[in-house]
Amino acid sequence: MVLMGVQILVLLFLFGVGVGGDSMKPARAPLIPHRPFVVVWNAPTESCRLRFKVDLDLSVFDIIANLNETLSGPNVTIFYHSHLGYYPYYSSSGVPINGGLPQNQSLPKHLSKARADIDKLIPHKDFRGLGVIDWENWRPQWVRNWGAKDIYRNKSKEHIRKLHPNWPESKVENEAKEGFERAGQAFMNLTLALAEGRRPDGLWGFYLFPDCYNYGYKQHPHRYTGECPNIEHIRNDHLMWLWKQSTALYPSIYLDYELKSSPNTVKYVHYRVKEAMRIASISRVDYTLPVFVYSRPFYAYTFLVLSESDLVHTIGESAALGVSGVVLWGSSEYARSQHFLPCSLSPPEKLSDREEVHRRSAGTLRHQRDLGCQAVQQGAVQEERPLRPQEPGLGRLPAPEPALLPHPPQPGTQGPSLPRQRSPQQPRHPGHEAQVHLPVLSGLDGRVLRGAPGSAPAAHPRAPTPREGPAGRGPAPAVAALFVSVHHHLLGALSHHQVSDLVNRKEL
Repeated sequence: MVLMGVQILVLLFLFGVGVGGDSMKPARAPLIPHRPFVVVWNAPTESCRLRFKVDLDLSVFDIIANLNETLSGPNVTIFYHSHLGYYPYYSSSGVPINGGLPQNQSLPKHLSKARADIDKLIPHKDFRGLGVIDWENWRPQWVRNWGAKDIYRNKSKEHIRKLHPNWPESKVENEAKEGFERAGQAFMNLTLALAEGRRPDGLWGFYLFPDCYNYGYKQHPHRYTGECPNIEHIRNDHLMWLWKQSTALYPSIYLDYELKSSPNTVKYVHYRVKEAMRIASISRVDYTLPVFVYSRPFYAYTFLVLSESDLVHTIGESAALGVSGVVLWGSSEYARSQHFLPCSLSPPEKLSDREEVHRRSAGTLRHQRDLGCQAVQQGAVQEERPLRPQEPGLGRLPAPEPALLPHPPQPGTQGPSLPRQRSPQQPRHPGHEAQVHLPVLSGLDGRVLRGAPGSAPAAHPRAPTPREGPAGRGPAPAVAALFVSVHHHLLGALSHHQVSDLVNRKEL
């Protein structure tokens, strides 16, 4: 009898697992067919070509960018607070702009201008790229407006006190909170709805949403776990109105310099991405929202390029957790000056113009050692390419010409060989198809990227130049060198974690 009971329990357990597995919601179709993970460039580096005659040619690194690396275009468009409608906020000096508070601005007036702004910045109605709204001055939840954002709570209470001078403070605060959150929700939700109505094929969402506020590494670095506070999970659940209106999520994993090559980096990134994936899975009934993680090639507020281990723990970790892509953001500072690429495929004395890349002048910034790199592949500026082609003539992104891998795979470390896909627009030449070996990263542990115990980021030794001195610390590596490292580690992460899954889903 006992044995029969155990057998029944086992059957129920297996049946439950099967039902649960079969009822999992599918992911939305990839941004580009057969490419479930993409890297998108969102930095205005067109000045590199115009000012310094340097063409980054991001397609060499399989990175998607707008034509000439503009900040906004058919592949990705970002709306800052000054570019979309009449967004109300207070300046850093406390001056109200567009009413200061969302409850002080006319919503119809805002939406009318926002409509014109969308049509101007995205003129093509068949826009199929990433539509990102970057409104960071205030947060729609009253309790999350602390620190410098406390002005929105104080001004909201001042407004209610003027209307009702005899009300007790508790009633003033409740009314101010209710009015602020109601107006903030309307501003965000109706702006999203407008954008989706004007450009329905775009993937629309707000930058930095969701956030999980796991910044404890600053106060308690030795006790830091990376987990999001439970209260933040609850607060994110209360933003279901925003998640249901969004068609994509854009969390951030920017790294402060305090996290440079720190064991806390992977903890910080892991739980931020995990929270975004949780929200993505509960936002829709029919499918899971795509998540595109915003990252930076440099540490925040510096021009220090991310270390190799931090590249793995940001881009690689995000890929391993199942996001749809990573967006590499940058400001116009990325194209303010130029610098010679410190190494190339040819001898140093034969550096070509294509091996010059931009970098901000030294100034007071500290610099990181040269990571070592290959030369940037020569080629013309890529033509504009739609993300999701729907008609003949708008083929997939053209595959780069055959080129050397940045880090030739060592014996015993080769991953699966995947054939390059060719654009229908490109003619086939005999022997032109290449088999690319994807090296697999070492130190992978389950679904999370981990460094091997006691291991340090791999260094590429070289002799210091005269201007560097004995320490051998030179200028920050060129952006192109970073792409090589990103591409190398990213492909390694995908080959280990996702190839089998992609094969099962017929994505490869």
